[in-house]
Amino acid sequence: MEEVVLRLQVPEDLARDLKGISKEDWSIFVGRVLREKIERIAALERSLEKSKLSQKKADEIADKINCGLAEKYDKLYKKTYG
Repeated sequence: MEEVVLRLQVPEDLARDLKGISKEDWSIFVGRVLREKIERIAALERSLEKSKLSQKKADEIADKINCGLAEKYDKLYKKTYG
């Protein structure tokens, strides 16, 4: 097995919570998360290869989604913080 070193910056409270976790447990956890994410990306790429959606149309849809999310989070922010 090959060793890969990852360096993360996390908030102090999270860092305190994580200090009790062994390196072996971290290795297992991070390995599983990375594997799941890589498999999801590969599955998405396989699905997109079969898609007839043009890049232009995909960009338009993504823009609409992003604008909708921005509006939603703007309202949530204003509701929470005034």
